[in-house]
Amino acid sequence: MAPQTQSQRLPPPSQPSGKGEVGELKMQLRQLAGSRAPGVEDLKRELYKKVISYMTVGIDVSSLFSEMVMCSATSDIVLKKMCYLYVGNYARVHPDLALLTINFLLKDCQDDDPMIRGLALRSLCSLSVKNLVEYLVGPLRAGLQDSNSYVRTVAAIGVLKLYHISPTTCTESDFPVALKALLLHDPDAQVVANCLSSLQEILTLEGNSSEEASKEKELLLSKPVIYALLNRIREFSEWAQCLILDLVVKYIPSESSEIFDIMNLLEDRLQHANSAVVLATINLFLHLTISMADVHQQVRLHLLTAVTKCFFKRPPETQKALGAALAAGLADAHQDVHDRALFYYRLLQHDVSIAERVINPPKQAVSVFADTQNSEVKDRIFDEFNSLSVIYREPSYMFIDKEHRGPFEFSEDMGSLATTTGSAANALPSQRVEATDNDLLLSASEKEESRGHATNGSLSYNAPDYNGSSTAFVSRSTYPTTVRPGSEIAVPNAAPPVSIQQASSGIDDLLGLGPVMTEPQIPALKLSPKTTLDPATFQRKWGQLPVALTQEYSLTAQGTAALTSPQILLRHMQVHSIQCIASGGQAPNFKFFFFAQNSDAPSGAGLFLVECLVNTSSSKAHVKVKADETSLSQDFAELFQSALEKFGSS
Repeated sequence: MAPQTQSQRLPPPSQPSGKGEVGELKMQLRQLAGSRAPGVEDLKRELYKKVISYMTVGIDVSSLFSEMVMCSATSDIVLKKMCYLYVGNYARVHPDLALLTINFLLKDCQDDDPMIRGLALRSLCSLSVKNLVEYLVGPLRAGLQDSNSYVRTVAAIGVLKLYHISPTTCTESDFPVALKALLLHDPDAQVVANCLSSLQEILTLEGNSSEEASKEKELLLSKPVIYALLNRIREFSEWAQCLILDLVVKYIPSESSEIFDIMNLLEDRLQHANSAVVLATINLFLHLTISMADVHQQVRLHLLTAVTKCFFKRPPETQKALGAALAAGLADAHQDVHDRALFYYRLLQHDVSIAERVINPPKQAVSVFADTQNSEVKDRIFDEFNSLSVIYREPSYMFIDKEHRGPFEFSEDMGSLATTTGSAANALPSQRVEATDNDLLLSASEKEESRGHATNGSLSYNAPDYNGSSTAFVSRSTYPTTVRPGSEIAVPNAAPPVSIQQASSGIDDLLGLGPVMTEPQIPALKLSPKTTLDPATFQRKWGQLPVALTQEYSLTAQGTAALTSPQILLRHMQVHSIQCIASGGQAPNFKFFFFAQNSDAPSGAGLFLVECLVNTSSSKAHVKVKADETSLSQDFAELFQSALEKFGSS
């Protein structure tokens, strides 16, 4: 017989290296189960550590289940945690063994130590065994009313776990109602955050099949709930603050003063140390101001400046973001945003170090106050209020007259701007400066015509477009550029030109605020252009059919501006074979009931019924669809979305 190889002599990976070691552990655990001798807790710890280490490396130690449960009768939290970890691991794989844990977990849920109560409740909810659901309801209800905040925190997440095991048990036990009460009145911020997270997920999943859940979800966006969360936002963790800010994005303020109240309340979040909180706040501000053109434009301008300043501090991490922001700014329809992005682009293209001095200069300490300044100097400055005197805080002759010039001088012979310490190679020829200035004075249409053509035979400029990829800044002018090593800026490759209507706000599209740039693919479903339906039939079918899907769509800026009365949208949708049976409201809130029919369906069948709520302040349309053929609901929703996106474009 051939001798055994080394690999054949090794024990299989599913067993401990020592023969019979699991059996020894089982015997030792059984001996310590009822012992109260001094030092027995330390012995249990060592045995538990061995069991957990075997379990971690994939060794099957499920045969120790009953002994581990028997040894769990202890007040040592460390032992409790290891026991709960073991139980939670094997209860999912062996549901029959989970029954052995119920008694001691229920007992621990009533322990005097709140830490043990919370850990036991978390382990109980993590068993994920359907036939044990009845044992979860009582401890969860007690946990939501517990005097300790940690137990309530665990219970709030436990409700969500119960919903995933048995949605019916969760809703019939009124746990969502209990979560909403804690959301509004619990003094602990973490409990409120967990309640909000659980409620959002439960109501979202329930909303697909229940109109009542959809209404409850809308109540989360009511003014009392939103204001209660915003007034306490500083108490929450970074994760919870982002959760709340994402919720407020969906809230529609009733008037402009409310928008400014929210922005003033959250202004300090822009200076938060956590970048996720800052970005969530910026996203909220952009959503809030989308219907206020001037304010929205100011936010976009500040965002451009902020991204550029971030690049000066951390070039490697932010160069791609800067390239995308500049490309989006150049595609923006607003002239100020476009020009700011163009100015930053050319400044960075010329010299990054100079750009940093211009865009992010060092702050100077205030050493001179207005009441101590010479009154004659102040009067001279205020006489030149609309000039650069206000910025330099000096009369104009101090920086215009030759004898008072500082480090900058103007070469009358060369007609160029240069620093006295710089080399002649960095001077800008006058003809090139004039070409650049003339380009800035062109109208939008003239710029489109002139881009790509040389100016005075010496300068050709093409602004970058954003298509998701990136390359380096490449100088398209003939004058030399200087860039610090390691500070190259990634900008997107050129993409096919898009219309101003498509890129109405490039930065909005970059952050997911605007419509998708590409045309959506039209589904194969065809609608009948001559469908008729009387109001009584519509009302009867609306009450009978379940909700097939709920969607939220964005209107274009042109569509929002065009919706001054319901009749305008009605006529537009009729062109797309979608008829309106009822409408009402006034700006900014409109409500419509539409219907359409599958052209391949027989008379009276294949109907699609739609409730559409439009808010022109947020440029959002909330759409609820019911259908005779639910399998075609998504196709119809795409047709409906396509029709909405075309509204106002013609």
